[in-house]
Amino acid sequence: MRTFFGADWRSDPRRRVIHDGIDAAAFDATNDEGSYHVRTVREEFAVPPHARLVLHVGNFNPAKNHHALVRVATELASHRSDIVFLLIGDGPLRPEIEREIASRGLMSTFRLAGSRSDVARLLQAGDLFVFPSRWEGLPGAVLEALAAGLQVVASPIAPVLEIARLAPAVTTVDPENPEAFASAVELALGTSHVGAQARRSRLPSMFTVEVSMEQLLECYQ
Repeated sequence: MRTFFGADWRSDPRRRVIHDGIDAAAFDATNDEGSYHVRTVREEFAVPPHARLVLHVGNFNPAKNHHALVRVATELASHRSDIVFLLIGDGPLRPEIEREIASRGLMSTFRLAGSRSDVARLLQAGDLFVFPSRWEGLPGAVLEALAAGLQVVASPIAPVLEIARLAPAVTTVDPENPEAFASAVELALGTSHVGAQARRSRLPSMFTVEVSMEQLLECYQ
């Protein structure tokens, strides 16, 4: 907005930001199927009953920064064994990340789900969402995680900060500092609730499709 319209664009009533909106209801973890999803997802990926399940959604490419996530997992594994990372997505860097996971002795810490059509179900079974991206547009994966009631630990890039200013459930930490990122993960897990039905959506209303559409229609009135 500053680039196109100048630093004082907010004072011009013709200029406004309409955030991308998602269908939050599709990620609702409080319906009758919530507990069922927790059980079936954990069974599918052989997650131990008392483990904490940390999710990431993103293609295996440089922007998503999976290497940083492996370093964070290495830091966490040095003093606890109850955290399992479920990585959802596919892409050209997947074999490289798999080799790094194996070389660090983290095969029991990671589950790689590949491309999935049931991301909402997987999110509903998680305890936390992590997002170490180097760059993004407005990240839909973060919005979906919030809609599923998850806390989020993410990199402090501009679009994530834009969400974080409106969503207290988002904590931003530099993923290139694995110790700090791991500490934020542990802190978030310590304050999160296990079980889907204990959660409510953490998504600010301006990121829902209903509010987004309402604001868009106002532009034409």
